[in-house]
Amino acid sequence: MGLFNCELATKTSLRLALCISKSQGEHRPRSFQVDLTGNEILTSIEGQTAGIEEINARAAHITGVTEKNASGAADSLMAAKELEAQVAKLSTMVNRFSF
Repeated sequence: MGLFNCELATKTSLRLALCISKSQGEHRPRSFQVDLTGNEILTSIEGQTAGIEEINARAAHITGVTEKNASGAADSLMAAKELEAQVAKLSTMVNRFSF
């Protein structure tokens, strides 16, 4: 019953280790506490690594979209310049026939 109450009382490794020790009427070595904390740290690091990998993947996607948009903008600029040149030629031709 003591172990059950300890689990409800806290989720931290240090307190959990102390509760287990007290409920079993013995003293656990500090290495037990460190191992439990180490496992929690490892789990946390793994979660953070997965999160960072997801962020990197999203950033790479955003970079790709940005590059496509920049390429499209450059193509549009070239087309606009070409159209401007054609308009200038057409204006010159029309002005020849104006009275």
